[in-house]
Amino acid sequence: MDTTAHISTPDLTTKPNASYGELVDFWNKGNAKIEELQNEVDRVSKISSNYIDTEIRLRRQIDSFMETLVEYIRGDDIDKEVADDLAGCFGRDLTRKVYGRISIEGDVELAIPLDFDLDNIAQELDIHIGEAYTSDVKVEYSDVSEVEVKEN
Repeated sequence: MDTTAHISTPDLTTKPNASYGELVDFWNKGNAKIEELQNEVDRVSKISSNYIDTEIRLRRQIDSFMETLVEYIRGDDIDKEVADDLAGCFGRDLTRKVYGRISIEGDVELAIPLDFDLDNIAQELDIHIGEAYTSDVKVEYSDVSEVEVKEN
């Protein structure tokens, strides 16, 4: 559907003495077109709003279903394979979030400039926590902001 608005205007350069009636007619046609376009915008906006509301409602229903499914698994009321299949129907995985703190200590050998201040080492190193290639665990967020290097 072509949604481009086309409003014709009287050629006032070749007709400098356009009549009052021609100007009123032009004004009315322009206002009618603007009103028509506004009605179309309102209609499309309402349709879009209905789709968004439906999506929100369906997402909430799926979230509720997943919560119930997890409760069934915890209560040993459903087979894990069946639960995995049901979750897969909604593109979901049966997971839970665990928050924790990891402390890692190890040895490192760094080649640094002679005049380098070790107090600034944290800005120079990038330490990444990631999952192993075949792991079932997915790292969703990690913040390794404490880096300390002591000179031996």
